[in-house]
Amino acid sequence: ETLGELRRVPGVTTSSGSRAPAWLLRAREMVCDTYAAAPPELGQIAAAVGVHPVSLARAFRRRFGETVGDCVRRRRIEAACRQVATTERTLTDIALEAGFADQAHFTRTFRRQIGMTPSEYARQFRRAPKLFRSG
Repeated sequence: ETLGELRRVPGVTTSSGSRAPAWLLRAREMVCDTYAAAPPELGQIAAAVGVHPVSLARAFRRRFGETVGDCVRRRRIEAACRQVATTERTLTDIALEAGFADQAHFTRTFRRQIGMTPSEYARQFRRAPKLFRSG
């Protein structure tokens, strides 16, 4: 996501119109751009934007309504959803590419966030009219 897109994300601008600090937007951009296999650790992100890791963690959660780790997991699952729905790749390949240690961890996280297993998601998507699928 670009910084411009981040400004449209709920929580980036408060109801009073105040913007998140620039360092917090940079931190979110780092998380959003590197969600896959090897995202930077909280300490690395904090060092890059010049704040203490605890300050980053608190500000991130307060402003965006989720932890840095939750954001990374959500982004991984979003990417995996696209793969599950639009390719015939194995779940193991999709899980590894999305940064999960194995298919079991991927499936548990997917079910927790999406409400169904990746296989159920794929079946549901494949039953959808072609009109709603790309390609």
